[in-house]
Amino acid sequence: MAIENLSGPRPDYSRYMDIEKGWVDRRIFADQAIYEQELYQIFARCWLFLAHDSQIPKPGDFITTHMGEDSVIVVRQKDNSVKAFLNSCTHRGNKICYADAGNSRRFVCNYHGWSFDNAGELKGMHEEYCYEEGDINKEDWGLKQVAQIDSYKGLIFATFDESAPTLEAFLGDFRWYLDALLDNEEGGTEFVGGTIKSVIGANWKFGVENFVGDAYHAGWTHDSGCRAMNNGEPFPPVDMQNSFHASVNGHGWEFGMEGVGDIFLLGRPRVMEYYNRIRPAMEKRLGEVRSKIFGSVASASIFPNASFLPGIHTFRTWNPKGPYELELKTWVIVKSDYWDSKGKPLKTLIASDIRPVDGIITRHLLSIDNHKTGHRTEFLFTDVNYRIPVSDSLFSKRAMKKGK
Repeated sequence: MAIENLSGPRPDYSRYMDIEKGWVDRRIFADQAIYEQELYQIFARCWLFLAHDSQIPKPGDFITTHMGEDSVIVVRQKDNSVKAFLNSCTHRGNKICYADAGNSRRFVCNYHGWSFDNAGELKGMHEEYCYEEGDINKEDWGLKQVAQIDSYKGLIFATFDESAPTLEAFLGDFRWYLDALLDNEEGGTEFVGGTIKSVIGANWKFGVENFVGDAYHAGWTHDSGCRAMNNGEPFPPVDMQNSFHASVNGHGWEFGMEGVGDIFLLGRPRVMEYYNRIRPAMEKRLGEVRSKIFGSVASASIFPNASFLPGIHTFRTWNPKGPYELELKTWVIVKSDYWDSKGKPLKTLIASDIRPVDGIITRHLLSIDNHKTGHRTEFLFTDVNYRIPVSDSLFSKRAMKKGK
């Protein structure tokens, strides 16, 4: 899939930020022209998270999702590979699949009856006899596939850009951190319990930035949620000597090193007991540092719009719907082999816990982001900015090199 180059020089937005002083202009969250450039320069070119392998385990299984504002269908093939297509009929551009998920051998457009198999090939057309022989070569009219698709330890990504670097290069050294979530024990991970979808009146960047660089808000914004889940107890004081932020290729992870903070927030002794029990094996597999990172108070984002809370077991995407709106999708991510010491499953326990916890968190985020975008006239003022942290305290890459 080729991406057309926009004519003219690339816009210079450097005036909208001052990294040394620690501010960005609030117009980056509201300007339509900036948003259009984001769709072209980011969402049309980056690797974007599509699905987890566990969502489409069998041939014919599919989900629909978005890459930027473009709807796509992600389908498991007969050979167990995965393909992704634009959810758009090649005849007149009509949406061909309205279901969120399912299993199907074919996708049929409800406008003119063009039929495609789940490999994207055009197989039939309503009243095909109306076309002259040779008028339409079906091999040329299949669904438009993404340019590249790949996966990393269960997470499926795709890009529209043929010239994009490999997924391995895109994730880079951030894989070292991702493995603390995806590979801390044999068996891999899976999504359980369906999808929570929320439409929020805010720019998509607010959520991503919140997860990758705003641990500061937690003790205040989530205070009521923390107390509700933990017998009235508030967040403990911040340990400034053991709080870190790591940035790799635009991806980021902010975390403590106590190993239990986020797991504690679940309020489930069986889950705490499980991780205390496997911690020595996790340390042997990942090294001391990553065994402490997992479960600690932490949040992370994969550029541009996927985020997760590793110890709380949630994974989400912030899908752009214009400069003033996003669709948030949230899933529960758990270990595939997830049992307590008595042989009782923990998957459903975690899934049932995440619903009330994530509801509290989402409502807090909703109130904050509606406030941020609620006063649109403030974006007209050049001296009303958005404060960002300025710090040299990044987590050293030496830990990755040592694996500890």
